[in-house]
Amino acid sequence: MSVEVHNLQRIALTKETSANFGVDLTGSATYLDLPFREGTATVALNEPNLDPETVQQRLYAVPQGVLGPRQAVVTLTCNLASTGVPAGDGVDSVAETGAALQQLLAICFGGINDVNTGTTFATAADASNFTLTDGADFVDGQAIGWVGARIFELHELADTASVLKQAFSATPTASDVAYAATTIFPTSTPTDSVQLIVEGFASHNRWLLTGGQMTSPPVITRENGQIPTIQFTLTFAEWASLPAQAITPATYANHDPMSVVGEFRINAGGTAERVLYDATNVAYNLQAPVFAPITSGSGINTIGCWAAQRVPGGLGTIEFSIPYEDNTWVTRQKARAYVGFQDQMGVTPGQTVVLSFPRCQVWDWNLEDVNGFAYQRITLRPTDDSFTIGGGTSELVLAAMRMHFA
Repeated sequence: MSVEVHNLQRIALTKETSANFGVDLTGSATYLDLPFREGTATVALNEPNLDPETVQQRLYAVPQGVLGPRQAVVTLTCNLASTGVPAGDGVDSVAETGAALQQLLAICFGGINDVNTGTTFATAADASNFTLTDGADFVDGQAIGWVGARIFELHELADTASVLKQAFSATPTASDVAYAATTIFPTSTPTDSVQLIVEGFASHNRWLLTGGQMTSPPVITRENGQIPTIQFTLTFAEWASLPAQAITPATYANHDPMSVVGEFRINAGGTAERVLYDATNVAYNLQAPVFAPITSGSGINTIGCWAAQRVPGGLGTIEFSIPYEDNTWVTRQKARAYVGFQDQMGVTPGQTVVLSFPRCQVWDWNLEDVNGFAYQRITLRPTDDSFTIGGGTSELVLAAMRMHFA
């Protein structure tokens, strides 16, 4: 008898389009090794027995069960990491097909804006208004990075290649590098699905999971000074064993974790003001995106496809604690005011992630004791973005949430 170590695992993914939902792609697709955190992956391969409940003639006799539809459920946690590629002048941001985490996020959220090329600043009127040498890839809702006096700053655009939603800390100088980003955002009708190869250390412990989507909201955990993480729960329409072989050595491409050090920025809705807050106990209470199966007798184990669900309350809420200094926030709540929210984690090009909720109503406010200090607990509820100058109706422009990797 041999006993294998459970936590020696490999998970690789590829994207299924609607045309190949649930189809075995091992003979044709490129799979990306997913850098999940050790010990966080659980894999349930389900094929339930259904009881026909046929009448019996003896007290303890039971009928033979009938096998029901197969499904698999995978839960895992990844570091919410950037790509490790500084997309400076003439350099492209990482493509979806080059980073497993970004591809998984693109499938689950529905939208990705990638392969954007960095450039330089041509002129700048002030800290939020400028022109770029080549701004072709810098569009409304996209992010632009600049190395300021203290740290690398990654900010969101309100107007194509010219106006920021929140100002930089200073005015860029002509010829300063303008860094590009890869951006994830939710869409209304995502159609792609996830396919996984799951391997354990034992040579027979190899499985193919097909037709997968996110069936519980993502869980983002963020604590000052720690590595931020994101948890996924994925349900699959089908699973099958793969031929036995030794576990495949993984290559984690374009994945560079960082700690939560950066800038916590909030501006009054529609203004480019730059206000930094000393926030603690930040909680992202996401309740979407989340998918439900569209059932069909001709589907794969009764699943024809997955569809994103409408959840009352939208994406959910954001909560954070900041020192109590004045009544700005209770006034904002009473006024039903909207603010823009950007949480930058990381201070270096290639190692920075920004979570942006560009239009949030101040949903709740209250006083709070944090380690004996007077704090206030703020709750924001995000909604569709309308604070763009260039306008437009694309899913990127209107997105209630964006994740920028630069």
